[in-house]
Amino acid sequence: MASNPMQRQKRVSFLLGMLTMLIIAALVIGFLVMQLINLKKEQDEAKASERAVYVLTSDVSSGSGIQISAVSGDDSRSSANVQQSVADMSVVPENYASTTDFYTDDSQSQARTDLVAKIDLKKGTILTKDMLTTSSEEVTDDLRKQEYNMLSLPTDLADGDFVDIRIRFGNGQDYIVVSKKQVSIPEIAGAPAEGIINVNLSEDETIAMSSAIIETYQSNAIEMYVTRYTDPGMQAAATPTYPVNSECLNLMSSNPNIVDEAKNAIAARYDRTLRENYINGQLNSVEADERKSNLESNVTDHITQQKELRQQYLQSLEDEAAAADAAAASSSNTTSTSSSTTSSSTSSTSTSN
Repeated sequence: MASNPMQRQKRVSFLLGMLTMLIIAALVIGFLVMQLINLKKEQDEAKASERAVYVLTSDVSSGSGIQISAVSGDDSRSSANVQQSVADMSVVPENYASTTDFYTDDSQSQARTDLVAKIDLKKGTILTKDMLTTSSEEVTDDLRKQEYNMLSLPTDLADGDFVDIRIRFGNGQDYIVVSKKQVSIPEIAGAPAEGIINVNLSEDETIAMSSAIIETYQSNAIEMYVTRYTDPGMQAAATPTYPVNSECLNLMSSNPNIVDEAKNAIAARYDRTLRENYINGQLNSVEADERKSNLESNVTDHITQQKELRQQYLQSLEDEAAAADAAAASSSNTTSTSSSTTSSSTSSTSTSN
């Protein structure tokens, strides 16, 4: 039976439509596949160009610590100031700092605690190897924060500066007692305490300071003073040159808290001729009774000043607590007054209605 021409034409049109739809669908699918392939390629290229970098989360001054995690027992490293990030290689310096610069082991379980900035750095800086150096101050078991108020300080000494503490005798002799220490200046009632600094010292350094202080107290012609490093991130620590007195030397040699390396270094710089002919000679130029009187007077003044400063500090804490209580009470009264006013207004409105 011959088919109707109209039916045959409809069938052909239908087949042509289906074919067109299939072609369009194939083109769309092909286009989407190409887009996905290009997108994957771009993502792979972007990922290949990414670098894991370490970025500062706060400003850091030259010589200050850089740590990826807080260091227990070290106030100057009490919080992390570095975090890992990702950046495109186009903005990453060739010598960027890597994981091995911040950890001592491959498992990244032991963060380094001796990194410091060579130069002043701003928040957001991508760290490079050239920006980092190691600190001469290690956190050891015998490290303690010591407070001193008998030192001559530079006029513009600021919290966080690195300094040497020196002793100068009346005949011009000048020695380094301890070197490259980062100072912190305590605050009393919100203001820096005048003439006082805190420094972290090891046991042998503490005894060396005690030796120098006692000798300073014996003569008005002897001064202990502080000198500041101009670029602590780039400058190495100076070598201490002050030879402690024989009594302190003997104490150090028998002190179990001082490591052998430190004992050997102190013994090596002890020069009997220098000590007896020059330093002791300078001290002996003052009469024994006068030395004793000077020592007792200066120690007494030191103790008195420490007590006064401690009392000022405690008083500042009491004042701060009282101010906080007063502010809380004032806030409570304001809230109560506001509530009463609202209640009165509501009552007045109800009466009027």
